[in-house]
Amino acid sequence: MATGAALQVNNMNVSYGESRVLFDASLTFPASAVSVIVGRNGAGKTTLLKAIAGFLKPGSGSVVLGGDEITGLRPYQVVRKGLKYIPQDKEVFSDLTVRENLELASYAMKDHDWSKVLRYFPKLQQLMHRKGAYLSGGERQMLMMGRAILGKTHVLLVDEPTEGLAPSIVQDLVAAFKQLASHCTLVLVEQNLAVARELADQLYLMKEGKVVAHLADRAGIESLAFEKDL
Repeated sequence: MATGAALQVNNMNVSYGESRVLFDASLTFPASAVSVIVGRNGAGKTTLLKAIAGFLKPGSGSVVLGGDEITGLRPYQVVRKGLKYIPQDKEVFSDLTVRENLELASYAMKDHDWSKVLRYFPKLQQLMHRKGAYLSGGERQMLMMGRAILGKTHVLLVDEPTEGLAPSIVQDLVAAFKQLASHCTLVLVEQNLAVARELADQLYLMKEGKVVAHLADRAGIESLAFEKDL
């Protein structure tokens, strides 16, 4: 485990049946930092997050969280260790209100203090009685993140959080990520290149299931010609 690493992935290989989609992926995510993973569709980014979170079983390799190996644990066991995964589908319980969605998460996480949720996502206070089916994409993303930070959260994996959202909502999310990074480790898969540049303390580039580049300095991140390199 690298010094200061909250999460480390070592030589991970993942396959769907006979088709391998992740090849010897090794990544290190420092504590209290924002790590961004970029790459074209099909590069293996979502597969990587799902394997870390326990939704996919690696063929080989390991995942180490805070010094403890969590490879092979079920998703609910990974959550109990303090690692949360937010998928890109932006799905919430559509027949339940925002309050009821949060109450379910509170029950599951045994954390009924919503002060941090409303501090990062104050708009949710105004939406407490609105059902999930009537939330915008940005509001659903805020609710998903609010649910995820209840309970013990050391590492937060977020897949395509700004996809399809209005610029004003994207900026609200960027502000929330910056605040969250002081309290937990963030790992984002992000296709919005401006957001990636603004948030990333380090950046990994993936192509065809492989990690092909790692940038950990601001100058390199800001000057990277993403469109060409992707």
